Order: sequence, then C-alpha cells, then structure tokens
Amino acid sequence: TRMNASTSIMKFSNMQVNLNNCVRGLLVCLFSVCLSATIISFAAQGSLAARNEELIKDARNPIIRFFMFCVAFYHVVPMSLYVIYEMLKLVLAFQVNADKQMYDPVRDEMAKARTAEVMEEMGQVNFLFSDKTGTLTANEMVFARCHVGAQDMGEFRKTSEGEPGPGVVKTREMLLSGKSEDPLFKSLLNLFTCLAVCHSVQAVEKESDDGNKRFTFNGMSPDEVALVQIADDVGMSFISRVRKTAGNTSDIIVRGPGTSQRNFTVLHELAFSSDRKRMSVIVKHKGSIWCITKGADSVMEGLLTEPFTEACAADLGTFSRQGLRTLIVGMRTIEQAEFDAWSAEYTTARNLIDDTKEDTMAEVGAQLEKNLKFIGVTAVEDRLQDGVPEAISTIKEAGIRLWVLTGDKTETAVDIAKSCRLFSDETTMAYAVLAEDAKDAEDKLLKAHSMLDGKTDTGLVLDGQTLLHALANQECRKIIYELGVVSRSCICSRLSPMQKLELVKLVRQQNKMAITLAIG
Repeated sequence: TRMNASTSIMKFSNMQVNLNNCVRGLLVCLFSVCLSATIISFAAQGSLAARNEELIKDARNPIIRFFMFCVAFYHVVPMSLYVIYEMLKLVLAFQVNADKQMYDPVRDEMAKARTAEVMEEMGQVNFLFSDKTGTLTANEMVFARCHVGAQDMGEFRKTSEGEPGPGVVKTREMLLSGKSEDPLFKSLLNLFTCLAVCHSVQAVEKESDDGNKRFTFNGMSPDEVALVQIADDVGMSFISRVRKTAGNTSDIIVRGPGTSQRNFTVLHELAFSSDRKRMSVIVKHKGSIWCITKGADSVMEGLLTEPFTEACAADLGTFSRQGLRTLIVGMRTIEQAEFDAWSAEYTTARNLIDDTKEDTMAEVGAQLEKNLKFIGVTAVEDRLQDGVPEAISTIKEAGIRLWVLTGDKTETAVDIAKSCRLFSDETTMAYAVLAEDAKDAEDKLLKAHSMLDGKTDTGLVLDGQTLLHALANQECRKIIYELGVVSRSCICSRLSPMQKLELVKLVRQQNKMAITLAIG
C-alpha cells in the first residue's frame, strides 16, 4: 500500500532531455535578442520617429514592444521538431506492435508498446538487469526430488510417457503400507503432512476428463502449489480450508494415507518475506501445538537443533547443481503455556499502527521458529522459457552487459546461468561470495577484478552476503561498477528486493550516461 501511494517517477529519454535543453537555450536567446531589440528601439526612438511614426505610436509601452519582437522572431523555436519527434515515436511503437518475432503463441498476442517516452533508447541499452523466476524461467513449478529419511527418494517428475515418476510410486506405496515401525514411513508421513499443512493455498474440487473428481490448487506462490500438488499425488491430499467465524483461525483437512482424514487448526500463519526467507504455520492437532516451518537452507540451518548431515548436504549440493529450487522443512512441538505467552505478544505486535509493526511482528514470530527438528528437503524445478538461451546469446553479442539478479542459492543460480548460456564452458569466471565484513568484501572484489581484467569472455558471481557489506562502502561500490564493465555477464544470488534496487541505482550513479533496462 505504501509503495502504491508513492508518487511515480516520470521517465525521459536522453534525446528528449537534450531536445528540451536545446529549446530552453533557444528560448533564452530569443528573449535576450527581443530584450536587446526593445532597448535599442527605445534608445533610437527619436531618429526612427519620422519613418515609423505610426508603429511607435502603437507600441509606446515597452512590454508591448517586447512581445512584438517575440512575435517577429519566434520562428527560431523549432515547434515542428517536437511534432515530428512524437510522430517518429508513434512509428516506432507501431513497428514494435507489428513485429512478428515478438508474437506470443501461448497467449495468442502480439507485443504491445504501452509507452512511447523511452522507445528510442531500446537500442542504446548498456546494462540489462533481469530477474530469474518468471523472466528467464516459465514460473511453472514442478516437484522434482526430495531428501527424507537420510536418502534421496528419486525422480518425482513424470516420465516421457506421462506416467508418475518412480519417486511418486515409491512414496505412495510406502505411505499406503502403513508400516508405522518403519523409520522411512514416519519420515515420509511427517514431510508430506507438513507440505499439505504449511501453505496458504486454496483447494477446489473439479471433475477430471476421466469422470473422477480431483482437487486443483490455487495460490499466490507457484512453489507452494507445486508442494501441495505433490503431496496430493502421493496420497496426502489437502482437501479444504475452512475459516472460523470467530477469531483468525481456520481448519485444514488433510486426507491420507488412504481414506483417513485429519483436522489441523491453524492458529497463526507467519508469512514468507524476502527478508525472513521462510514461512511458518502454528497448528493444533489432537491437543498438541506444532510449529511447521519451511525456508531457504541458508536461514533454516541456524534454526535446526542439529546441523545438516553429510547425506543431506550432499543432496542439497546435487539438487542445486541441477538448477532446482530447494527448501528445508522443519517442525517442533510447543507447550501451551509458551504458546499463550507468545500469542499475546504477537497479537500486540500485530495491532501496532506505527512504522515498527512489520519489524516487530517478524521479531516476535522468530521466537517460535527455533530448535526445529529436521524433516526433509524439497527440490522444485522451474524450467527455462523457450528461446531464452538464444535471446541471451544475441544480447551478449550486441555488447549489452547482462546481470541476472535472483534470490536462489549460488549453485542453483550458476547452473541456471550455464543452462541459459549466460556463462559458457570457455567463460572465465570470478567469484566474490560469502564475505564476512567490508574488508573481506573489498578483497574478494579486487581479486575478482584482477582475474577478469584483460579477458574477453568473462563472468562474475556475487551473493547477497557480500553485497550487504560492499554496498555500504563507497570504494566497494566503485569496484562493483568496474567489475560490471570488465565482465560481460554477472549472476547475483541470494539477493533481497532492496539489494536488487541498490545494484541498479549503483550503475546509474557511477555512470550518469548509462542506459539501463530492468526486467522483472
């Protein structure tokens, strides 16, 4: 709401700014000449009286005479130039709208130029900043793999024939077996119960093509929808969410394994944010209160009772190198007295009306998200959009420096960068990641600069932790810009939205003439 209420910034192209400055200069010259002519005409009024008696009689007022000269000399202001300039912009907009190479077959739509203000600068871009999710990728999440019970459960994606993946079949059979004494059964039950409960998705029951009724899931986050969908595929189906009339609680009904149903009362939901990098739900089931949390491994590892095992760390690395988006799932029980005290404090924080409300809620919410028991790792695929590698290759050949800014893990981001040809096998890559302080960040940036200086095909990898220290240091900001100049492409991982904004501002501050294009 605060962002929507802010005043929008008008954008003008460099050509428009230069044209406006030229016209301002011409107006200054026009008024100077007219003022001089007015002064000279009054100074020479005696000698001119005989020849221009009637003219001078009508213009004895100096203001009137000044405007008379303005009318006489106004032709020096190129008003027609503005008209022609705007007409050319309309022609460029029409060419964009009619470009068959920009046709979208999925939506059956051509490109639409919604503004003509900066149209002519599209071919003058120096730096292109792009998000990954929904820009390079299709934002169509598919559950790929998971680590649970100290093992990788295999491939969950459908086969080329459209059949369920072996991981789905294996998990479904294990859950239906009901072997409560089997540790793997308990681990799978816990993981997919958490996935069916910890979300903000809505379920809609529809009749499928074969006549059977199935649930379809809708939510703001495609990741959450993919997680709830895979839980449904293995037999742990989220079937309804019923909000209670009194209070802010709601009931979630989960069916499975088999036909059994379980009811979970959601007492509080701690929403995901780019700063928290996790979400939690506080639920009550059979008299016990549970905190279920899922989030990025960089955040979740510090909230677990034990560090990742070697098998878990190995699978995390494997999933990341395959370009998959990983989440850690954890949970813990909460005593009634602890929950009552926390709930009162959280309600107080939620009722604040000043600027500290969001920070206070996050701080209070984090009090429960600790000492979590590790449940499992999920890995979701977000496939590249068609034509992305070819588009990036063309952009690089045009001499445009391309920076991809994402919140994913460094390994995942680098793998995606290689898949979309941002980096090739011949690219000289430099890493400046995991800096501990400003001095360490500066040293890593200088080392990266020395590695890339003088090379042709170069790539840079930065992360949010390093930029957190570097963006606060003016010397480091200069080095980052210089790195952006010597590297043809850059991937920045684990970034918050504010850090993405700061990187764009950094380039525009370091080079006032640079033309930047930010997508996503």
